[in-house]
Amino acid sequence: MKIQTAKYMDEEQTSVQVNGTMSVPVSQGNRHWREVQEWVDEGNTIEAYQGPTLEEKRNEASLPRAEFMLTLKNAGIYLEAKRYAKLLPEDHDWRILWENAQVFHRMNENLITGARELGITDNQLDQLFGVE
Repeated sequence: MKIQTAKYMDEEQTSVQVNGTMSVPVSQGNRHWREVQEWVDEGNTIEAYQGPTLEEKRNEASLPRAEFMLTLKNAGIYLEAKRYAKLLPEDHDWRILWENAQVFHRMNENLITGARELGITDNQLDQLFGVE
């Protein structure tokens, strides 16, 4: 195997991504891992793990409807959000989302717009969705 790059895939350093495509477990019993070790012995370095960016975390964050509603309740903003939705025309995007979504996605533009109308900041939205 010709190794050009190697990067740890997790904080615990239990696996390495080789050449951006192949996942190799860190295990002496694995022949590919032994090849990675030889590559390191030749003076190469395995790149450190870099976790997902804030943007990547936000893009992945979502909550099922009931969990989202309970999260809002626990944050003390459920009733305010419910009142806000009821004040909007029935064909308003936020109201349709509020009344019908089965899953709420952190980066949904309608959700973000409604949150801003309610005075909820991006950081507060992150907290609601468990984005750290």
